[in-house]
Formats: sequence, C-alpha cells, structure tokens
Amino acid sequence: MKRIIYLFIIALSVSCMEAKPRLQDADALYKINLDSIEKKNVPFLESSMFKSVRTIILDDDEYAVIGHIDQLQVFENYLFIMDGRKAKKLFIYNKEGKFVRQIGSQGQGPGEYTDLYDFCLDTKKREIYILDISGKVLKYNFDDGKFIKSLNFDTSKANCFYISLINNKLYTAIVSHDAKVPGNLLLEMDIETGNKQEYLDANTYNYGWNRAVFNQFNFLFGKHNNSQRFVARFMNTIMSIDKDGVKPYISLYHKDWVRNSDINPQKKLEELVDQQSELFKAGRVWMEQHNYIESNNFIYFQCNRFYLVIDKNTQKATRYKSFEHDLIYSKEGLSSGSFVFYNSQAAYSIGYMPYFIEKIHENDILRPDLDKKDELLKLKDVESIVIFEYEFK
Repeated sequence: MKRIIYLFIIALSVSCMEAKPRLQDADALYKINLDSIEKKNVPFLESSMFKSVRTIILDDDEYAVIGHIDQLQVFENYLFIMDGRKAKKLFIYNKEGKFVRQIGSQGQGPGEYTDLYDFCLDTKKREIYILDISGKVLKYNFDDGKFIKSLNFDTSKANCFYISLINNKLYTAIVSHDAKVPGNLLLEMDIETGNKQEYLDANTYNYGWNRAVFNQFNFLFGKHNNSQRFVARFMNTIMSIDKDGVKPYISLYHKDWVRNSDINPQKKLEELVDQQSELFKAGRVWMEQHNYIESNNFIYFQCNRFYLVIDKNTQKATRYKSFEHDLIYSKEGLSSGSFVFYNSQAAYSIGYMPYFIEKIHENDILRPDLDKKDELLKLKDVESIVIFEYEFK
C-alpha cells in the first residue's frame, strides 16, 4: 500500500511539473526566479554601468546612403554597418563617422549576394562573412574588400537567420519550412571541414515554436570574452556559445512565463501577430531579443515586461521599472534607442532621424556635457544617423 501511495505521489509531482512553465536549467550559471528577486520601482540609470558616452555622427556620402541600420559591429577604429532594407549593402565607417568602403554588392555573380541577412567578423584573420537570403555565406577581406570564397548552409529544410563565428565555427539560427516539424533552432558549420551539427530541439527548448515571425531569433549582439549569446523568443534560457560548444547561461522562471498551451506554432502566419498580442494581454512573460548588453560587472536585458540587471560580482538579479539614458538626456524618462551591439569595452545605440531631431530640439533636453552636443543641435537632415558609443566602467 505504501508503495502504491509513493508511486502516486511521484506521478502527481511529475504531472504538476509538466503543467508549469519549464523550470530553470540546472546547468545554467545564473538561475533567476523573476517572482522572487528584488524589484525596484525606479529606473536603472545607464550611468551605473557606463562611465562616458561618445557621439558618432555618420557623414553623408554619395556611395553610402544608409536608410536603416539592421546590424552593427565594431572592431578597432571601424564600424561595420549593414542596411538590409534600403541600401541593401554593408558599409565600413571609421569612428569619426567617415565612410571607408563597401563590402560586396548585389548581383548573381561570384562574390555577389541577393539580399543581406546578417554578417559577422573574424577579427584574427581580418575577414568578414555575409549571410545571403539563399543560405550562401560569402567571405571577404575587410581591409581591402576583396572576395575570398563562399560557403553554403543547407536551406532545403530550414531557412537561416543571423550568423556568428566562434572558434572557426559558424553558427546560424534556423527556421523550419514545416511548422509541423519544427526541428532544431541552431546550426553549426565548421568553416574548415564543412561538417555541420544542429542543436536545441525546438520541441524541448521552445514549445515547438520555430517560425519566421516577429523576428524572433537573434544572436544577442556581441561577444563577451570570446563567447556569444543566443535565445529564441519563447525560450526561458539564454544560451552561451564558446569553444566548448553550446550550453545554458541564464535560466529564467516566472509563474506567468509562456506555457506550452499558450503556443500554437501551426497557426497561419497572419494569425501569429494576433497570438502574440493576446499573450501579452493575458500577462504572459517571454524573452525579448533586443537590448542585451554585458560587461565584466553587469548583464542587462529585457523580458517583454521587465528590465533586468544581474550583478556578476554578487550574482544578484534585480528588476527595475525602466532603463534611463541619463548620460544623454538631462531630463528623466527618456530613451536614446535600443542597444544594437556590445563588446567587452563598450555598447552602442542608434539615434534615428527625424524622431531624434524632433526630440533633442524640445526644451534643450541634451546634457550640457554631452559629446558633440552643439553639432547634434545643428542637425537638420532627416536622413542623418547618430551612433552613441558607451564605455563600460
């Protein structure tokens, strides 16, 4: 009789666990229960993380007309800027905002791409990889722009979005063609041998969600100490990719985290936007892919409802009401835009016109000591783009 009761208790425990959101991964370095961590009803000030901000105003150039920055990476004194929407080109500027060169061009010939999806850098070999919509990856020397060779991901069963290079291996987020067979979320290709390996089964890690909607996949904008971060929209674990492979890094738990019953990945594409809106209204929590930055001391990122800061020295996580750009603006409650890239020295955000021009001319809201404040106030061209470089403490 005792054995029967014991087995019943075990079965009940397992069923209760399955009904809840997936629990934190035991192997993650940081395990965060969003229900119990300290909550501060104040903004997190960017001055807590950064010691200074530098303003970079991109010069107008007839050969580099940027309509939108889809991806930005920084190395040495260079800004690598991808506009995959308007110009459909990849440009290099220096940190003074001067145009240096274009990498590759559209076309059907050798060394040409159809549409840009993403790019990444091999800083040791001074090479750049561009991911084309077709799954082709084109490699160039970024010091002279010369084409070197091309590689290919297999896109017969899944499309590729975003790439990152870690330890001579290219990683790309993959999205299944068939919603009924979601497959894996991450594909690795060895650039020397061409060998491929897939990771992160969508059914296990993401409730079977593996659709090309909401721009839900993202390698998180930068490397920290030779590692890369990856997460998909409804995953509760941010993964780290380094020379030892793919492993859990930050695991999140919340009583209202999206559940398996909330997700219907087989809906028609036009219904999925409404599905996300319904989830938000229902109070569900999930991971957002933008605004992740990491220094030696802090990690900052957003869920769809929370602004989270992890103190890496104490491993303590705190929820904040908002994130305030007090190094840019003299007034409270203002934002200069999402962070689009970070490395171990700095993080970068973008000021888009005309929104930014309209904002900075309202009641002189820029800090008096902001770098190039006078030049910013003289900007009139709605096509101008400003990049802010924040130096970590």
